[in-house]
Order: sequence, then structure tokens, then C-alpha cells
Amino acid sequence: MSKYTDFFPLAGGGGGGIGGTIAAPSNNVSQVAFATGTNTIGGEADLTYNSATNQLSIGTSTFSGSLYAPLVIGDLITCSSSLTLGQRIIRQNDTNTSFGFVNFSDDTFTIETDGDEAVRVNSFGNVGIGTGSVIKAKLDVKTTDASSNVLRVEMPGSSSLQTGLLIESTSATAYIQKFVQGISTRGSITFAGIGGVAYNTSSDYRIKENVIAITDGIERVKQLKPSRFNFIGGEQVVDGFIAHEVQGVIPEAINGEKDETEEYEISPEVLDEEGNVLEEAVIGTKYKLQGIDQSKIVPLLTAALQEAIEKIETLEARVQALEP
Repeated sequence: MSKYTDFFPLAGGGGGGIGGTIAAPSNNVSQVAFATGTNTIGGEADLTYNSATNQLSIGTSTFSGSLYAPLVIGDLITCSSSLTLGQRIIRQNDTNTSFGFVNFSDDTFTIETDGDEAVRVNSFGNVGIGTGSVIKAKLDVKTTDASSNVLRVEMPGSSSLQTGLLIESTSATAYIQKFVQGISTRGSITFAGIGGVAYNTSSDYRIKENVIAITDGIERVKQLKPSRFNFIGGEQVVDGFIAHEVQGVIPEAINGEKDETEEYEISPEVLDEEGNVLEEAVIGTKYKLQGIDQSKIVPLLTAALQEAIEKIETLEARVQALEP
């Protein structure tokens, strides 16, 4: 073993140095040189070291791995400000994966994988995943990978009591979610007083131009084909629309294209240790389904209703004029 450079604070005010050269004790902290067998402080087996297997146990004489500490003994490991390897704790022979301390003054903790910072927890308790040093929320997630999901929640299909995402607030008007592009809010979900939730899309006059009235409401509504149907695999019959049938009348209400498909990976390619392909990835094809925002139909329905009301009022006036 090499010379002792740091120590572990242990129960009974004890500490242990690894090696044969021990610094003078200070601040009532005992320091012990290791020999094969059990080193006791205050009559307890605080440190057990086996030089044959290079294993160290804290608070027990049982070994498991290189360092085994089954009991909570104050601060398990204390690192001085001169901690090597950039103030990181790393796995032996793997400098790409580590637990790190940004510095000892701002209480920031990091986790690195594959040589890059993956997680950061700052002194405010804010957690950043992929954010680097700038964390903008209590939990902030950032990714530059456009091919993968940012957040995924999987639930058992048999559970009727679980909630995929639970949001609680003591405010009756709090924002549940905001949708922001650049610096502009495009929409939001908010609590709408007691007992309600509002789904909001930006509709401020200051972001609109070329505003004209809808004058063909009735004609276009007549082209819509409301239907009753059930979804394949289900039995419940519902009212609704077929997406592509609406697309020709109100294109902005529909997302996607009719009969569109997309590829997905059934199983990834298999590589050997040198990066050579042993098995090619298996790619399948699935439906890329169209979607509908039925709220986009409301303006057309309103225009058609107004046109119908105008016609009704005109006819009523004619009838009244003919009455004696």
C-alpha cells in the first residue's frame, strides 16, 4: 500500500490510514495503520483489512468488494479539498464514469457517464439532466438527441389506481403546463377555478394579421361527415370524424397525412468488441396515425350557425310582413 493521504471519520472518533506512514492525529481524530486482520478503536471492530485480497471493511469484519461499509457511521467518506482527479470519485480504470464535486464552496454534485456530465444537483436542490451548469427548474431535462423520447412513463395495464403524472397545487389558477417556443408562450394548461381545467392556445390579436370573416360557413359544414364508430380492438361506440375527411375542409385541424407509415427498430444491430457488425438491425414498418384537434372545427361551426341564424331571422321578418 502507498502512504496514507486522507482519512475516514469513524464511530468512536476513529480514523484509518492506509499504509505504514501515519500523520499525527489532530482534533481528537485517531488514525490507525492497517495490518492484515482487525483494527479496533474503543473495543469495537472499526476497520478490518485483508492485505491478501486488498479489501477493507468499516464497522464489520465481513468483506464484500474492495470497500464494505454496511452500517451508517457518520460521514462515510470525507474528501479533502485536495481530492485528486478533478475532485471526482471514479471507478478504477474507468475515467469516463464518475461522481464529482464541482467545487467545495457551492455544494454542487455531478454524475458523469461516457466522459460527459449527465446529471447535476446544485446547492438549491435543483436537478439538471443534460443541462450542464445552467439549471432553470427544480427538475430540468435537456437533450440534443432528436431521435429519442425525453420523458417516458410506463404503467401496468391492470392498474386502475395509478396516475402517470400527478400535478397538485394549492392555487385554483396555477399553470399546470406551458408550451413555449423561443420566448413566446404558444399554449398552456391551467387550473380554471374550483373544479376545472383549461386548455389554452395563444389567441392574442397582437400575433395575428390578415383577419377576415368566414363567409362560407354553411357550405363547408355541409362537407363535414360526422360519424359513429368504434376503434379497432375496442367496443365503445363514439361520435367523431375520420381525419382525412376533415382535412379537405379544415386542414389546420388535422396532423399527419393519410396512409402515412414510419419505420421503427424491432431489434438493434449487434456488434463485437471491435465494433464489427455481427447482426444487422431489424427494421419494421408501422402506421403513423393522423390526429385531429376538434377545437379547430369550432370557428367554422360558429360561422355556419351565425349564417343560419341570419337566414332564419330574414325568413321570420318576411313571415311577419305577410301576416295581417
